[in-house]
Amino acid sequence: MKNLSIKLLLICIFFNITQINYAQTTADGTFRLRQTAEKSIKINSNTKAANFFRASAILSELKPLSSKIGFQVFNFESKTYEYKEGLFLKQGRFCKIFAEQEAITKLKINTQNLASDIVKTFDEIIYPLIVKWFGTPQIPIELNLPDNDIYIFLTTIKGQFSEGYVAGYFDHRDLETKTGNRKPVLFMNLNGNESDNTNDKMNSFYRTLVHEFQHLTNYTLRKALNLKEQERWLDEGYSMFAEYIYSGCVGNDSQKIPPAPHLEKYLNEPNIDIANNSETAWFQEPALYKQYGGSFIFVAYLVEKYGGDTEALQQLFLKELVKKREPGIAGIEHMLTCLDKTFNDLLFDFNVALTIDDPFANNGLWSFKNKLESFGESGKLIPISSIKGAKTDNIYVLPSSFKNLSEINTEHYPYTMQPIEIPVFEGENIVVVKPKEP
Repeated sequence: MKNLSIKLLLICIFFNITQINYAQTTADGTFRLRQTAEKSIKINSNTKAANFFRASAILSELKPLSSKIGFQVFNFESKTYEYKEGLFLKQGRFCKIFAEQEAITKLKINTQNLASDIVKTFDEIIYPLIVKWFGTPQIPIELNLPDNDIYIFLTTIKGQFSEGYVAGYFDHRDLETKTGNRKPVLFMNLNGNESDNTNDKMNSFYRTLVHEFQHLTNYTLRKALNLKEQERWLDEGYSMFAEYIYSGCVGNDSQKIPPAPHLEKYLNEPNIDIANNSETAWFQEPALYKQYGGSFIFVAYLVEKYGGDTEALQQLFLKELVKKREPGIAGIEHMLTCLDKTFNDLLFDFNVALTIDDPFANNGLWSFKNKLESFGESGKLIPISSIKGAKTDNIYVLPSSFKNLSEINTEHYPYTMQPIEIPVFEGENIVVVKPKEP
C-alpha cells in the first residue's frame, strides 16, 4: 500500500466531500454563557432591580395576567446581565410560565394560547420524557422555593452569532443563593418563535425547550450529588438525543427525527474529535454543527449498543450514566468496566460502524440497527464510505485518529487495521481498514 495513494484517498475524504448549505439556525446559549460566567461576570446585588428579582423567588401565590416578578437576563451582545419584568401567564403541573410584556405586545402574540400550548407540551411530554431518560431535576433546597416547578420565561434574547441566534438557554448561576435568579429558569427567545405548532417534530421552539431542560436536569442532578458538571461534548450529546426522542412523541407517528443540519454535516465531514470541549470547536462554524452531530450520534450509538434491547432498559442505562461520578470519558469507561472496554475501544467500534456498517462483524458493534428507520434520510449517509471518494480499492479510512491502536483487539475481526503516518495530517496516525483476504 503506497503512501501516495493513501494521501490522495484522505484528501478526497476530508476536503472534497460535497458541502451542503443550510439556512442560519440557532446558536449555543447555555455553554457560551457558562464559559463567559467563568470569566467572572459581576452581578450587582445592591440595585433595586436585583433585590426585586431575588425577593420574587419566594413568592408562593401568583395570579395569572396580574402578578409580576423580575428576571435577570443575559445579554449576549454586551456580555452583561439586565433586568426584565415577567408577567405571570399560567401555572402548570411542573412549570410556571412568564412573559416579557413589552416583547409580547410588540410581537402581537396571543398570550393565553401560547401559555396553554407550552404548559400542555411541557407537562404532558417534555417533563415526563426527561425524567424517564435522564432523571428528575433536583432543585437546591437552600433556594427556599415553595415547589420544584421550572420557570419558563418568554423573552427576547439579545445576541446574534455567525451560526445563528440564541433560541434559549439555561443559566447555572440561577441555582446559586447569592447570584442569579435563585430559581430554575429556562429562557426562551420570542424572536423566531414558532411555538404555535406543537405537532411539528422539527419545531425549533420545543426542541430548544427540551434541549435546555436536559441541560438544567443534568446540572442539578450532578450538583445534588456534589459531582463535577458534565463535560460539554457529552452534555450536548445528551441534549441533542433528548430532542431526538422528543420528536418521536409528537406528530402523527412515532418516527424520531435527528438534529438537522447537525447530523448530516457530521456524516458528510466527520473529521473531528467528538470529545473536544474547546471554544474553537463549539462556538463557531465550520466545526460547531459537526460537533453537535457527532456528539448526538455517539450517544445514540452508545444507547443502542449498550443500553439494552428495550426502551425501559435504555432509559435505566442513560440515567445511570448521567450520574457517574467522573464526567465525560472517565464516566463512560466506568459504566463499561464489566465489559473490559476502554473509551478508545468504544470510539474505534463507533468509527468502524460509521465507516463500513457491517452488521455481521464484531457481534453487530460495527453497524447501526435500522439506520433508515432511526435516522431517516440522514441514515443514507451511513456508511460514510459510500460517499463519493471515501473508499478506494476496498480500503476504508476511519474519520478519527487513535493514540494507541495496540489497545484494540483485532484477532477475531474479519478486517485488518493499519495505522499510517500521513505528513499532510501533521504525522497523526490515520487508521486504514481493509477486509481480510478470503
